[in-house]
Amino acid sequence: MPGLCNVCHGGEPKALENGVYPNLGNTNTQWLPWDLDTLVYDTVDPALSRAAQEPQFKKFNQAVLATYPQPTTVTWTGSVAIPDNDVNGVTIPLTVSGVKGPINQVILSFDGNATTPGIAHPNSADIQIQLIAPNGRSVIICYGGGVNTPSPALGANLRNVYFSEDAEVPWFDRARSDLIRHPKGTRPAEYRGTYMPDGGDKLGRFNGLDPNGIWQVIVKDGGGGTTGTGTVNQWSLHFNGTPDAAYLPAPVELIRGWYGGASAANPTPNPTFNSQFVAKGWQVPAVSVNGQILNPSDLYLQVMGPTCRACHAQRGNMRRNEIDFASYDKFIGVYGKQIASLVYDKGLMPLARRTYQNHFWAKNGSTINPPAALLAKFLGINANTHQPGFPVADAGPDLMAIGFSAVPLGIPATLNGKGSVFATGYQWTIKSKPAGSATILGGATTVTPTFTPDIEGTYVFSLTVNNAKGISAPSVTTFYASASVSPSPVSFTTHVAPQICVTSGCHFDNRGPNYVDQNSIENSAIKYRRFIERIDLNDLKNSLLVKKMNGDVPHAGNAQFTNNLMRWIYEGAPNN
Repeated sequence: MPGLCNVCHGGEPKALENGVYPNLGNTNTQWLPWDLDTLVYDTVDPALSRAAQEPQFKKFNQAVLATYPQPTTVTWTGSVAIPDNDVNGVTIPLTVSGVKGPINQVILSFDGNATTPGIAHPNSADIQIQLIAPNGRSVIICYGGGVNTPSPALGANLRNVYFSEDAEVPWFDRARSDLIRHPKGTRPAEYRGTYMPDGGDKLGRFNGLDPNGIWQVIVKDGGGGTTGTGTVNQWSLHFNGTPDAAYLPAPVELIRGWYGGASAANPTPNPTFNSQFVAKGWQVPAVSVNGQILNPSDLYLQVMGPTCRACHAQRGNMRRNEIDFASYDKFIGVYGKQIASLVYDKGLMPLARRTYQNHFWAKNGSTINPPAALLAKFLGINANTHQPGFPVADAGPDLMAIGFSAVPLGIPATLNGKGSVFATGYQWTIKSKPAGSATILGGATTVTPTFTPDIEGTYVFSLTVNNAKGISAPSVTTFYASASVSPSPVSFTTHVAPQICVTSGCHFDNRGPNYVDQNSIENSAIKYRRFIERIDLNDLKNSLLVKKMNGDVPHAGNAQFTNNLMRWIYEGAPNN
């Protein structure tokens, strides 16, 4: 039941662990905003007309907003020097009173204005921060002085930097995360945005406590980078809610935009729904695709809004907002290739059947200028000739590009064409192999043929598939065979679980019941499940784990994968 609802309502579906659904069944889903333009109204009964129903739908949308509470914020302002290379640093108390508890969320921010940052310092990598609750419980927010930090000179100052349990990337990984935040690879001169604390402790340690009393922030200069003093000028604690500046969920932006709300203080001032609202991330200049000048706002209003937005806006927290499609760049720039595959190759999106049949491919029953044609223009493809039903070959991921270095000599290896779609026939060929090799393909007309490499070197295979509509374009995959690779199967327990992901410094802290963690508190069966649920053996290329390896899914930090992982996947991902 929870997983079925998560498809549209977002959140994080889980599996039973020892016969019990984790976290009392809470998957952190959200209500869908009520998009009045996607509903059908009665044209006979005036009481059921859009005009009559609109005030009631506004109340529904206000109720949705209430599920995204604004925090209670308490702020310290002043100017205190941070001693250079000093083990004690500076301790700043903040008295909190009258805040309703207990704590279910706390966010620490270092604020600022146009002239003064929250923390002024020549090198953010030197800064160490600790937060202490009134009862003495403490959390390390970030280490400085060369411990779990990037190299020096990656940015000075902290201005409007938020530290949240739910942030997408940890503070120590901010250098690499900037490449995700800023697609062109630019790096800001100073740090802003929302980050996860990089200590072993988490801000969730404060949950359940009384927020009232004297809190303390300790700021030190670790001295591991450039020398220079700094000052703490403004910091805040935000209880039981998320400030807009830290993270504005797509549903909140939608509802405010529909009703003219400029802020949380007055989110829905207008009585009627604005059908022409365009989200901020889509308010970008016109683009040129194949010689055509196209307006992204048109794509938003005619395609993304009525076709995709209802479900994709529900990526309701910072960690799971990767496909919220909150911007044109994310929709086309990050996910364009995947959208083209899911929509035009496989016919899997739009997922809602009525949307798929009655709107996307045939707008209101007409095939003239359906949304499918407009989206195709932005993707640079022809919707008339590129439609679901034509065979599409998929020989698997580009192994050499994502860390699959070699297979052993003399051991049969299996090719995998299960990711192909609308295929009734398969034809594999050996496109190239090392000079002198006598290897042949076994089962060349099946979906999973085999070959046994006999000479060290590169083996390239091509796959075409067919159905009654024709033959697909070829898809190519490459293997490298080496005598130095162990012929024995890869063991999940020995080669995969202890080495992959968990050694990268990201998955060491038991972030949540659905993350792959290094901590040994979980049994081996649960750890295996958390790996295998990210692998689709029938479609390796689109498996989450593989897509993170090849960069198709935004991944905070460099992927640290080895040949063992891909060998294990290709060997069927056994629990051995």
